[in-house]
Amino acid sequence: MNPLKRKTEMTLSPHDEKVVASELENLAQSLNLPKGKTQDETISILYFYIKNAESKGYLQKIVEKPKKNDKSVVMSPEEVPLGMKTSGNRKIDTLAKIVRLKYLEQFRDIQECVNQKINKAQTMTADPKTNMSLAKVGF
Repeated sequence: MNPLKRKTEMTLSPHDEKVVASELENLAQSLNLPKGKTQDETISILYFYIKNAESKGYLQKIVEKPKKNDKSVVMSPEEVPLGMKTSGNRKIDTLAKIVRLKYLEQFRDIQECVNQKINKAQTMTADPKTNMSLAKVGF
């Protein structure tokens, strides 16, 4: 039983459903969960793993030690904003929050990479050599 296939107010296009299912599979793989025979089985395994962790209070206990200069805010799953409207089904909401947080993590990684490239380009171009006898900047 795939949580994505249930009727909700939020309807996904077939393309979006494939993207969400793919991200959920990636999340299951990063958690080292067993892979099901089908995509639906893998998503169900992920759902039951999260539900079990939530019922045992593991999700609230996950706290990374902040670095010396790093300020971390730890939030419970209920405090994480969903950012979209769904039917209010807790299962769908929990999965949507996970997909949203995974998206934000990937976006942050991409932004870091772009910032590194910009920084590298600026170090090469921001220190021009000036030749006063030619009265122009550069070589």
